[in-house]
Parts: sequence; C-alpha cells; structure tokens
Amino acid sequence: NRLLSMINDLLNIAKTEAGKMELHIEKTSVPELCKTVVGHFAALTRKKKIKVKVSTDNGLPPLMTDPGKVEQILYNFLSNAVKFTPDRGRIEIRAAMADEKTVRISVADTGCGIAPQDKEKIFEKFQQADGSLTRGSTGSGLGLAISKELAALLAGTIGMESTVGKGSTFWIDIPVTLTRNGVTVS
Repeated sequence: NRLLSMINDLLNIAKTEAGKMELHIEKTSVPELCKTVVGHFAALTRKKKIKVKVSTDNGLPPLMTDPGKVEQILYNFLSNAVKFTPDRGRIEIRAAMADEKTVRISVADTGCGIAPQDKEKIFEKFQQADGSLTRGSTGSGLGLAISKELAALLAGTIGMESTVGKGSTFWIDIPVTLTRNGVTVS
C-alpha cells in the first residue's frame, strides 16, 4: 500500500508539473469536506486516543473549486498531524473566512513540531524534517510538496507555523470561487 501510494504521489506531481492535471470544478461544502477527511482517520485517531475537533465558522459560503484536490491537501495535512501527534494528543481542523474572497482551512496538532531550519525544506519533494534512518515515522516526503502544487493549481497557497515540542499548524488559503483571468473556471 505504501508503494502504491508513493507511485500515485509521483504521478500526481508529474501531471501537475507538466500542466496535465485536470480540474473538476463543482460547488462543495467546507464543513462536509472537513468531516469527510476526518472520517478517513477515525480508526487511527481512536487507536491513538487523539481528540479531533472540527470548527467551521457559521455562514461559510460553499466553495466553487475542485473538491477532490482540496480533500487531498487536507488529507495530507491530517495524515501528518496524526502521524506526529502522540497518543492522547489533540488535533483541530478549523475553517474560517481569511478575507471576503478567501477561506482558510487549517489543521493544528499537539505533535513534535518542526525546527525553524526545516520549515522550508519540508515543502520540497522527498524531504522530511527528520530524514534519518532512525526516525519514528514513515513517509515518502511527497505529501506537502504535492499539497503545495495542488494549492497553486487551485489559485491558493499553503503555509505553516510550528514550535518544536508544542505542535504545528498547516493551512490552505483558497478562493471561494476559482477564477482564471477574472473568469470563473468550470
């Protein structure tokens, strides 16, 4: 499964870089997207006794975007949060308007955090904050690189804040309506 996941990640990066990634634009609910992604990790968060909270502001408009791509970005964020949050930790997914045209969806955890010198590196392909052979978690180092590429494809941006030993927050800022040159993409 890990090998298949890595191959899919590599194919997605290649498609994005070649400009061949197709968009499937439709109206989607931010709260539903968040709940769907949390559902993918329910068994693992129960096993690790991680408390997961989803907070979405009232009145969030539906997004006109590619929900599958947004879901993949959130999946990557939540996958890392679950992986690096210790047993009995906490994760919060929050969605709110960043400004009148942009929604910010963030995933915050109480995990190990990321050292300042590693903050830029983790968004590069095949890079991880702890790339040593003795690290406690597995991964290809592709999830955040793919998330960055997908966010750009959706006219959005991703970012993060982190404190070693206290946790990390990753977010995507995404337009409510995806447009190219002022025209709604469909």
